[in-house]
Amino acid sequence: MPRFPQHLDRHEGQLARPMQTYHWADLIVCSNDAELVAKTIDSALMEGGTAVLISPTYQRFGVSLLEEACLTVGLTCNAEETDETELMKQLNTDINHYSTFTITKPLAGHNGS
Repeated sequence: MPRFPQHLDRHEGQLARPMQTYHWADLIVCSNDAELVAKTIDSALMEGGTAVLISPTYQRFGVSLLEEACLTVGLTCNAEETDETELMKQLNTDINHYSTFTITKPLAGHNGS
C-alpha cells in the first residue's frame, strides 16, 4: 500500500486516502495560492483522479497562475472561462467571470498528454 503525505493526516494518526474526485470553489485569493493549491491537489488525488475548481477569474490574484502551477507538479489542467454577467446581476454580485479548472492526475507511467 502506498504511503500518503503526512499533511493529509486528519484524525488521530489516521492518514487520509487519496480520492478519485474533488470539487472545490474559490480556493485562490493570493498570488502564491496557485502553487499551494496545485500541490494540495496533487497530494489529495489518486492517480487518474480529477479535481474541478471554480474561481472568479479576475478578482483573485493567483487564478491566472493555476494552470502553470498544475503543470509544474505533473498534473494536467484545462481551464475554461465563463461570463455570467446576467445571472450575477440577479444574485447582486459584481463577480461576472468565472474560470473552471478541470485538473487530472495522470496514471503512473503516463505523461498526461
